[in-house]
Amino acid sequence: MKVECRLQALLSQYGLDRHGIIQEIATGVGVNRHTIAKLYNDRAPSVSFGLMGRLCNWLASNGVPADELPGGPFGSGRAPLWH
Repeated sequence: MKVECRLQALLSQYGLDRHGIIQEIATGVGVNRHTIAKLYNDRAPSVSFGLMGRLCNWLASNGVPADELPGGPFGSGRAPLWH
């Protein structure tokens, strides 16, 4: 099983996926934009609880309902098959 970051889908669902959103989130939560880009593209190897909390606070203050958080940006999927 693979833990997935579904940040891009969540942003799209609530009309927040627009040009410059990665930088906007990075500034809002106080991290480098490359960190948010990795989460956005589901390429982050891990995420700290502190960052997850700040990201959820940012999402909640920008229109994502509280009942979607903290689980909304994260989910599980199938692990890639080995060849």
